[in-house]
Amino acid sequence: MNINTNTKIIEDMACSNPLEAAIGVMPNKEAENEKDLIEGIVIGLKDFAKGRYTVFEDDDEMEAHLMGL
Repeated sequence: MNINTNTKIIEDMACSNPLEAAIGVMPNKEAENEKDLIEGIVIGLKDFAKGRYTVFEDDDEMEAHLMGL
């Protein structure tokens, strides 16, 4: 066998488009993240509408609250 024959065998064994193959087996994280973001916004708006929100005195207080989440 020469190098050209080996290369042809490897090419035949490989996926024609590796990116497509990877996309086919990977979960769609971007869609999941977008769905989570939208759900979080809806929940936040419902809480706000019901009067459940926090007013912070300053940026430091808000930062401390967010760091504790």
